Amino acid sequence: MRFSVDGAQKATVEVPQSRRDPGVHEHRVRLSAGEHEIELAFVNDFYDPDNSNKNRRDRNLYINSLEVVGPVDVLPVPSGQRWILAADTGRGTVKSRARRVVKAMATRAWRRPATSAEVKRLAALAGLP
Repeated sequence: MRFSVDGAQKATVEVPQSRRDPGVHEHRVRLSAGEHEIELAFVNDFYDPDNSNKNRRDRNLYINSLEVVGPVDVLPVPSGQRWILAADTGRGTVKSRARRVVKAMATRAWRRPATSAEVKRLAALAGLP
């Protein structure tokens, strides 16, 4: 069985089980946020209608279900810390993103808008470029 995500093959899995004795197969893959196309494909077809053993005349793959679990190992951000994530929009250079977070922290700590000079000094203190 071939396991693919968004058209890229992630694994080929041997499925030795039978319909009477089904198995469970697990494969972990890290995905980015958003929608993805998951494909399970039967890639080892076999058909021999003349085989003396009727159980060996045809090989098929039966998939009863597919379960997607995630995200895993992600802890929820406490509500008191969400403002830090809001300050980091994910845009710009590492330096500009870090300065936005420092500015938000200073503004919150001092209960007034932090000046550019204060942000620059705090960023340098934190070892930020």
